[in-house]
Amino acid sequence: MNDKDSDPNISFDELSISINQRDPLLLPVSLKQKQILYCDGKTIKLYNSQWQLLQTIDKPLPLLAKGMNELKFDGKYSGENGGKIKIEVRTKGIPETLK
Repeated sequence: MNDKDSDPNISFDELSISINQRDPLLLPVSLKQKQILYCDGKTIKLYNSQWQLLQTIDKPLPLLAKGMNELKFDGKYSGENGGKIKIEVRTKGIPETLK
């Protein structure tokens, strides 16, 4: 374990997600160590590490276009040691082979 894994003062603020260089979706959360930001396709929810709901964000979500899409996840770290973010993207629909 390093400082990034144990520093309780690390947060990731001013989060935004944009798709294909369109206007970003600004998320009014401060993501702390080991919290989970989850989107079910309708709403975005913030959970703690035990999957207890902390906050629900009701905003119109950007949509993926058919074919290739560019996703940008942005924000600002606070805390001395920076931090780590894991991003996992899953989509619904007809599968498309990537090359």
